[in-house]
Amino acid sequence: MTPRQLAKTPTGMKVCGKCQRELPKNTDFFARDNEKEDGFKSWCKVCRKESRDLAKAKEAAEVLKTLDMGILRNLAEAKPGGTTVPHVAEIYQNVMALLGGVQGFSMHLVANLHAAPPGGQIRQRILHDVLKMGEAVSDSNKVSMPAELMSEDDLETEIKRREDRMKIVSGKFTEVTDDESDRQPESGRDAVAG
Repeated sequence: MTPRQLAKTPTGMKVCGKCQRELPKNTDFFARDNEKEDGFKSWCKVCRKESRDLAKAKEAAEVLKTLDMGILRNLAEAKPGGTTVPHVAEIYQNVMALLGGVQGFSMHLVANLHAAPPGGQIRQRILHDVLKMGEAVSDSNKVSMPAELMSEDDLETEIKRREDRMKIVSGKFTEVTDDESDRQPESGRDAVAG
């Protein structure tokens, strides 16, 4: 702001050092700064927010660039191969490996979440997908409480559940799915127990 602009600024008004708009000199438009002569920051609140948002976006872009470079390194080091008729699990495993494993995928997901504008569609979709992943994992019964956090009753119940899913065949323990144990005839159950 030039001395000429200062001279023309009416009392109670202030010119923003960034956007050059003349705004009322109060806390609605300028943040307080006790170190300044007039007690307010040089830039208006809108310009300061835009500057912070730009810095945040730049920082997020740098993080994503670093993660992307890691993925490119993984691609460069990858060797062709695999089965001729791949299973979906094999494809998924290889994609996750190229992304840097579970941690690399998680870092990418969170970096994209952080880079997305708050309240925007991209952020909402990412959060929705994370919620769906959590529900899918819970529904498939793949998440269980660590033994250290279980009560004695919970531990006994879990051990009993696992014992019920096991059967002895020729002196070996084999895993039985819930469907198989439901279909096993009563005489077969008695023979295994006896």
